[in-house]
Amino acid sequence: MAPFFHAQNGDEYMGKTLYKTWQEADHLAMLQGWAHDGLTDEQIAHNIGIRRTTLYDWKKRYPDIADALKHGKEVSDYESKTTLLQT
Repeated sequence: MAPFFHAQNGDEYMGKTLYKTWQEADHLAMLQGWAHDGLTDEQIAHNIGIRRTTLYDWKKRYPDIADALKHGKEVSDYESKTTLLQT
């Protein structure tokens, strides 16, 4: 499957400019949604068009990206636990 968002000009572009795009509110919501849907970091990185290691670097450097992914996963985990408890 092709990446959701395809970067241009290799890693230099991705490292210096692409992260800014993913810090915009609509893109943060997308990240949060993917995490909520249970996508792995590797799948999310693929959707963005970056390597998993680049996503890890972004999570360390850019708190808004880390928070969006963390919040999406927390909501997903909570919903899963609630569903299990109801059965």
